[in-house]
Amino acid sequence: MSKIQIESAVLIVGGYGIVGRQIASILRLKYPELPLIIAGRDLNKAEQFADMLGYAQGIAIDVTNSKQISPLHGKLAAVVTATNDPNNYILLDAIVNQLPYIDVTRWTARLEEAIIRISGEKITKPVIFSSAWMAGTTAILAKKVSEQFTTVNSIDIDVLFSLNDKAGPNSIEFVDQLSKPYNVFADGRIKTVKPMTEPKYVSFESGFSTNTYRFDTPDQRTLPMFSKAKSVSARIAYDDKYTVGFLSFMVRSGLWRIIDRPMFKKFRHSLLYNPGEGGPHEVLVTITGMDESGTHKTVRATLLDEKGQTHLTALGGVIQVERALSLGGNSGIDAGVTFPERHENIDIALTTLREHGVKILIDG
Repeated sequence: MSKIQIESAVLIVGGYGIVGRQIASILRLKYPELPLIIAGRDLNKAEQFADMLGYAQGIAIDVTNSKQISPLHGKLAAVVTATNDPNNYILLDAIVNQLPYIDVTRWTARLEEAIIRISGEKITKPVIFSSAWMAGTTAILAKKVSEQFTTVNSIDIDVLFSLNDKAGPNSIEFVDQLSKPYNVFADGRIKTVKPMTEPKYVSFESGFSTNTYRFDTPDQRTLPMFSKAKSVSARIAYDDKYTVGFLSFMVRSGLWRIIDRPMFKKFRHSLLYNPGEGGPHEVLVTITGMDESGTHKTVRATLLDEKGQTHLTALGGVIQVERALSLGGNSGIDAGVTFPERHENIDIALTTLREHGVKILIDG
C-alpha cells in the first residue's frame, strides 16, 4: 500500500473517480516528480490508484466531515476537488490552511453560495472556481476570442453532448436544475430565463445540426464580468435529437416539476445518466461585436475533444493546477477568488489543450 512520506503534494479529493483519475494521470505524465495524494471515501481504492501512479499516496477523506485537510498540514501544495463539496468543508479547510484551492464541480447556485460563504474569510492563496463548462475550458476559449473585439455584443455557447460519452455521477447534476429559472446577462441587464427553452438551430463543426436549448452554467454569470460581453447564453443539445426534444417537452409541459422531487431523483438521472464507452464532446462558441475599425464581426470557435467531456474537464482542472502552482511556464497568480477566464496566460492554457488532443478551431 502507499505509505510513502511526501511533501508539497497536490491533494485530489475524489481522486479515483472518473475525472479525478484523469487529472492525476495527466499530472503524473507531465510532472513525474510531482507528489500526489489521492483521496476519497474508499481507502482501498485510493491506495490502489496511488500505487498505480507512483510517487503518490492514498488516503480516506469524507467530504461530509469538516477539518479533513488540517491533519495534512505541511504536506500539501494545493487542493483539487473533483467531487462535490456540498458543505464547503474542503473549501474552508483549504483557506484555513492557506492552500490554493481548485474546484471543478460546482453548478451556478452552489458557486454563488460558496462565494458568499467565504466572503468574510481571510484568503491568502488563490481560490479558483473552475466549474464553468468543462472546468472552464469553454470560458478560456471565449475570453481569448473576445480579445479580438473592442466591443463584445454577445457570446453564445452551444454544447453537443454525446449520450455515449463516459460520465461520472456529478456530471448529470444539471438535470436537477431543469425546472428552476436562472439569471443570465442579456443586453447588459440581468434576465431570468427557463431551462430547455428558446431553441436555436445550430450547425456544429463536426457536421451535426440540431436545436440547442438553454441550460444553466456558471459561464453565463462570470464571462460578462471579464469579457465585457453584453449578453452571454449557453445552450445544449444531444447527439440523439429525440432526447433533447423530449426534455424540452417535459420542461415546457410542466411534467418535469412533477418528477422534480427527492423521491424521483434516481428516475430523473436515469433519463440521461447512462454512460457509455466514450464519445466526442464538442462546444461551439460564437462571439459578435465590433473590432478596432468599428466593423461588426462574428467569430466562431470550436472545442472538440474526441476523448469526451470527462477528459476535457480533467484538462481544465490540470490547467488550473498549473496556474495555481506556476507550473508549465505559467507566471504567478494573486491570492483571492478567481475564475478560469481570468487566466494570466491563456495561450499556455490553450497549448495544453492542444497538446492533449483537443482540437481548437477559430473561424472568422
